[in-house]
Amino acid sequence: MAGAEKPIAGFVLSLIGGILAVIGSFLVAMLGAICGGITAIVSPGAGAGIATLFALPLIFGILMIVGAVYMYSEEPDRRKKGGIIVLVFSVLSLILGNWLGGLLGIIGGVLGLAGK
Repeated sequence: MAGAEKPIAGFVLSLIGGILAVIGSFLVAMLGAICGGITAIVSPGAGAGIATLFALPLIFGILMIVGAVYMYSEEPDRRKKGGIIVLVFSVLSLILGNWLGGLLGIIGGVLGLAGK
């Protein structure tokens, strides 16, 4: 299948969405560190929730980047799997509040699935 075209637009949008999800998780971590320092004075156990808010978007962003790399593969089956991976973790990222990364990932995942 050397004639089949790679979904370049889907790859780029998914990659940018994944990178924005990873950057967003670090921004949440910085905000959590600031707020965690303040709340640690009042409630010493508040750090676990902040760590979860950092870890999930980070994992979702990394998996979106992995799915984007799969979409750039030569094999059509890997492209479809990559599109599904990006689509699922973009929706989950969108639910967590990463609007821009989630929307770009959803568009990229749909373009990856719709590609030839």
